[in-house]
Formats: sequence, structure tokens, C-alpha cells
Amino acid sequence: VRNIIGRKKEKKRKKKSIWPPALHSLLLFSRFFVFCLNCGVKAFIILLFVLGKYPNAHA
Repeated sequence: VRNIIGRKKEKKRKKKSIWPPALHSLLLFSRFFVFCLNCGVKAFIILLFVLGKYPNAHA
């Protein structure tokens, strides 16, 4: 019986995260934003590289 009560307490502790829900969603959003920003920068660099390599193709 003691073990079951102990396990229930452990589960409750695990569910409680250090971050509040709003802060957690903000953290996820910022991580997603940084990921998009990195992809955007890479695409921009590739675009600049392609335009620099083939200036006549753009014009």
C-alpha cells in the first residue's frame, strides 16, 4: 500500500514542470521562431549565392 501511495506522489511531481504553461508555450514558440529564422537565413544565403553565381539568369 505504501508503494502505491509513493508512486502516485512521484507521478504528480513529474507532471508538475518547472515552467508554467504560458512560459513553456513561449519557450516552444521562441524555439520554433529561431528554427524558422535559421531556415530563412540559409535560404537567403543560398539565394544570394545563386544570384551571385548566375547574375545573367536573374536579369
